[in-house]
Amino acid sequence: MTFMKNFLDQLAALPNLDSAFARVQLKAGCRGSDGITVPHFAANLPANLRDLSHGLASGEYHPYPLMRFAVPKRSTVGRLTVRQLNS
Repeated sequence: MTFMKNFLDQLAALPNLDSAFARVQLKAGCRGSDGITVPHFAANLPANLRDLSHGLASGEYHPYPLMRFAVPKRSTVGRLTVRQLNS
């Protein structure tokens, strides 16, 4: 349990969260599944990071489900599957 507590303390540390947000901002991250955009989160950054840090450290933070989106794939018509090759 000590390892996990230490890990969560490091994860929830404000300098770590600030650094992580800076990377998201640098990469022009998209909105989260909660609908909050990067500029909206940045508008009240100190308070938002404090709230996030507290939620992580106390175990009260529960992330939203990941956003889903379709990834177009090439057509597989005419291609044999591994099972078809081995039958």
